Amino acid sequence: VVCEGRSFIRRTDQRYDVIQLSGVDTYAALSQGAYSVAEGFLYTVEALEDYLAHLRPGGCVSFSRWIMNPPRETLRLATTAAEALRRRGVKDPATHLVVIRGNAWATLLACDKPFEKRQVQRLHAFAHYEGYRWVFNPLNNTGGAFDRALRTPEQSRKAFIADYVYQLNPTTDDAPFFFNYFRW
Repeated sequence: VVCEGRSFIRRTDQRYDVIQLSGVDTYAALSQGAYSVAEGFLYTVEALEDYLAHLRPGGCVSFSRWIMNPPRETLRLATTAAEALRRRGVKDPATHLVVIRGNAWATLLACDKPFEKRQVQRLHAFAHYEGYRWVFNPLNNTGGAFDRALRTPEQSRKAFIADYVYQLNPTTDDAPFFFNYFRW
């Protein structure tokens, strides 16, 4: 199918085990700041809700994005996915999310069901074998930026996001500027 991904998913009744969005835009324009004012409707809360609604039971949405230091792209995507899960009635979105990373890329899995211990163990074995590292484990709080943005109580989470060096607030269809990380 040749189509823009979100448009396609909204027109189909099919359900999927995995919906994958990996490197769907170029970094060349981003490195010059060109995307900071461009709309990105693939990375909004409403887009995540669309993807999650088209999963089979146990299915996951998989995103691969650049991992930067300090984190911004993958971390903002995680806060956006967590908000989409909250809107779908999930009380603890952190249990539905995993982030692992290689050298330049990180993969975020957002699943319709919480991760079980055996699934995390399998992912750990895979990550170890492939030379990947854990960024966010739903079963183990390391206290890092992802844990603070995803696992803390609402007021603490909002304070962390408000005070973070980059904008991490979830993007929405009304403000779809995913790549605009910079504060005035």
